[in-house]
Amino acid sequence: MDNISHFSDEFRYRLLSRLQADCDYYLGHGNRHKKDLWAGDETKQIELMIELHNSFEKDKKPEWLTMDDISNYQEKMNSANTDTNKYAFIKVGKTVYWHDPEDITNGMYEVVSVPDEIEDDSIILIASDYSEAEVFPTELSPAYCRTKNRKKSLTQKKID
Repeated sequence: MDNISHFSDEFRYRLLSRLQADCDYYLGHGNRHKKDLWAGDETKQIELMIELHNSFEKDKKPEWLTMDDISNYQEKMNSANTDTNKYAFIKVGKTVYWHDPEDITNGMYEVVSVPDEIEDDSIILIASDYSEAEVFPTELSPAYCRTKNRKKSLTQKKID
């Protein structure tokens, strides 16, 4: 950002907090999707956090986020980029959430078929009770629900 110091302290605190929250989500439930980062990629996100942190006078630097904390985020996010097991959650029989690029059929699906080694451009076959689709692993995220409860709620919807 150009001349970030001309923004109010409050704005810079809020933006820094937002960037931190994005990093936490990216490293957790966000499944390391760059689209969830405010800056659009890991390097820019960390650079902006450093710039924001450095824009505060010494006595006004946030106590809730130190430069060491930002360095830790940088290390974790860089190791996330080299993690060859980032698609470990994609296994035959597992339930995943599909983020449909056309935003039409987002939802919970079961993995039907996967290649031996999953790359960003691999094709994964997923299916629900109503349809199936061939998707990229970058469009999938782990499903954080119990399969039994999901099947029960789908069955109840069919009966109603």
